[in-house]
Amino acid sequence: MQKRISALSVLHFVVDTYALMIPALWLPVQHKFGLTPSETGLVLGICTLTFNLMQPLWGILSDRFDARWAISGGPLIAVAGVGLAIISPILPLTVLWFLIGGIGIGIFHPEAGVTATRLGRLGSSRTMGIFLVGGFLGQAFGPWWISIVLTNWTGAAMIGTMTMLPGIVLAIIGMAMFGRPLERDKHVHEEDRVLWRQAIAGRHRPIWTLLAVNVTRYFSLFIILFSVPMYLEKAGHGQMMVGQWIGIFLAAQGVGLLLGGVTAGLNQERSTCIASTAAGLIPLILLPFLSGTAALVCMIAAGVIIAWAHAVVIQLGQGILPHCQRWVTGILIGFASGIVTLISPQLVGWLFENVSVQAPFVAAAVFGVAALIATLLLPSQATLDALRDT
Repeated sequence: MQKRISALSVLHFVVDTYALMIPALWLPVQHKFGLTPSETGLVLGICTLTFNLMQPLWGILSDRFDARWAISGGPLIAVAGVGLAIISPILPLTVLWFLIGGIGIGIFHPEAGVTATRLGRLGSSRTMGIFLVGGFLGQAFGPWWISIVLTNWTGAAMIGTMTMLPGIVLAIIGMAMFGRPLERDKHVHEEDRVLWRQAIAGRHRPIWTLLAVNVTRYFSLFIILFSVPMYLEKAGHGQMMVGQWIGIFLAAQGVGLLLGGVTAGLNQERSTCIASTAAGLIPLILLPFLSGTAALVCMIAAGVIIAWAHAVVIQLGQGILPHCQRWVTGILIGFASGIVTLISPQLVGWLFENVSVQAPFVAAAVFGVAALIATLLLPSQATLDALRDT
C-alpha cells in the first residue's frame, strides 16, 4: 500500500505541477497578448474552469461510472494541454488548450482522492496528507520550472519540449509504480449507490459549511498567489523571482498539509479547523504592512498554518457522505477552488489597477476573518461524529 500511495502522490505532483503553472504565467500572458491586469485575470480565471469549477461534474461521473483510468490518463492529458497552451501563438487557442489540459486535471482529482482514502487507515489523515502534499509540492515545482523554461530557452519547439518533459517522465514512473487500478468499492453494492441529492439529506449544514470553510480559506491563499506577479514586477523583479516566490509559497502549503495529515486524527476535526484558521489570521493581518523578505516569510507562515487542516476537511466530508465520496471530494476541492480561481484573479487585477498594490493582501485578510466565522459555524464534534457513523 505504501508504494501505491507514493505513486499516487507522484501522479498528483504531475497534475498540480501543470495546474499551478497558470498563475506564474500572469506576466507572460499579459505582455504577449497586450492585456491589462483585469483582462489577464479574466483570461486566467476562464482557463481554470474545466479543472476546478467543473470538478463536481467529474466527481458525479466517477461515482456513477468506472473512471479508474482517470488516475493514469488525467496526468497525460494535463501535461499535453498545458504544454501546448504555453506555445500557442493566439489567445483563443491558448485558452482552448488550457481548458483541454484542465479536463485531465479535473478528472484525476475525485478518483485519486477517494483512492487515497481507501489506501489509508481508518481514522488517520496521514494517507490523505501524503497524497495532498504531492500535489502541493507539484504546485511549488510548476511555477519555478516554467519560469526557468521561459527564462532560459527560446523557440516554440524547445519551450514546449522542456515544459512537458518532466511531466511525461514522472507520469510514466507514477503509473509504473501504481500498477493496476484498485477494484471499485466492493463494500458499496450497486443497490446501495445513491444520488448525491439523496445522500446529502439531513447533512446539508455540515457539507455546505465545510464548503464555505474551504472557499474562504482558498480565497485568502489564492489572492496572495495571484498578487505575487504584479507585486514583484512593481518592485522591479522579473519572471524568475515570480516563479521562486510562488513556488516557496505553495511548498509552504505542502508542509502544512503534511504536518496536518500526521498530527490530526478522528474526533478532532472541528478543533483542528478552528485552530488552523485562527492562527492563520496573524500572518494575513501583518502581510499588507510588510515588504521584501518579511512579506515572503509572512506568506510562508500563512501557507503552512492555513493548509494544516486541509486534509482533515476533505476526509471529514468523505466520512459524512460515504456513498458519494467522489462528488464531495470534487465539491470541497474542485468546486471550492473553482469559484475562487474564477473570481480571485479578476479581483486582484481590479484592486491592483484601481486601489493599490497592497489592497489584494488586505482582501486576503478579510477572507481569513470570513473563514474563521465559517469554521465556528460547523456543527459540534459530537454531531459530526454521529453523522459519520450513520
